Amino acid sequence: MKRQVITISSMFLILLVFTIFSQTSNKRQELNVSPPESVPKMVKQAIELAECAQAGKAIATLKKVISLAPNYLKAHSEYIRVKTYLLEKYDEVRAEYESLMAREPDNPVYPMALAMAQSLTTGKKMMTWFEKVAELAPDWAWGHYAQAALWSDKEPEKAAAELLKCIEEDPTEIQPYYMLMFIQADKLGKIDDAISTAKKMVAQPELRADGLVALWQFH
Repeated sequence: MKRQVITISSMFLILLVFTIFSQTSNKRQELNVSPPESVPKMVKQAIELAECAQAGKAIATLKKVISLAPNYLKAHSEYIRVKTYLLEKYDEVRAEYESLMAREPDNPVYPMALAMAQSLTTGKKMMTWFEKVAELAPDWAWGHYAQAALWSDKEPEKAAAELLKCIEEDPTEIQPYYMLMFIQADKLGKIDDAISTAKKMVAQPELRADGLVALWQFH
């Protein structure tokens, strides 16, 4: 009877561990899934509205995007930027996302959005957000970016490797390319690698113009 209890307890523990692992794995897969084509288009529309001084409409559009694709980082970061820099509601949006993090402490999207969007934040706080993201979602595209940000000064080779993984997972965002080119050219002295990164930018339609500028700067 005692052996049976131990066996049942062991099986329950194995099942529990497997369930937790499966949930974590599924969450990581969800984070790296590309959103429907309509989602980036709506974010682009929101950015254009913000640039035309229509911050209210931009916020409404971004809220709709977030409801459709809650894991889409760019929607969150643009929402924070609009409220921070156009509406000058830095404290309000900061409190909003701090509340979301308290409600969902295992969600890496919120601290990453704050780290990417609120450049007025002190470096120490930003590094805390990056540490949280790296801990929660190391296999997420932006988990790789967070790890690169943490390693960029002391271990630039590791940082470059993480940024390459980030770009492989999500080749459409500009920040990883810029950080990678800076590390390759300035910290590692690998100009050819930086040129290769710029060429990858040129291959992305949305980043082509920025990639061409980067290529020109290296020549």
